[in-house]
Order: sequence, then C-alpha cells, then structure tokens
Amino acid sequence: PLIAQNAELSGLITDPSGLAVPGAKVVVENPDTAAARTVSSNQQGEYSVPALLPGPHDITIEANGF
Repeated sequence: PLIAQNAELSGLITDPSGLAVPGAKVVVENPDTAAARTVSSNQQGEYSVPALLPGPHDITIEANGF
C-alpha cells in the first residue's frame, strides 16, 4: 500500500496594532533539501502553504514597511 504524508502551514499576519498585513511575502524553506515555497497573504492577512513534506522548515515573512 502507498502511504503519503503531507503537512500544511497556515497563519495570520498582523502588524503591532493587530491589523491585517495583506500582500506579505511568506517563504517556507526546508533546510535539509533547500526546497522553498513562496506565497502571499490575502487581504485579511491570511496565508496557507499546503502539501509540505513533514520535517523542519525555516519561515521568512517580508512586507513593505516592516
């Protein structure tokens, strides 16, 4: 039988006052393989990175003004 495992990372990006940060760049990189995925937060500051291989990941978030 075939067994597959995937992980998903999701979250909400807000500024120090609690307001959503739309358009923030989110980079998720596996340090073991150097594979990277890039997504952007939506108008509500939410982001989702589906179908990640289980294991450690480095996460970098960038936005204008931060």
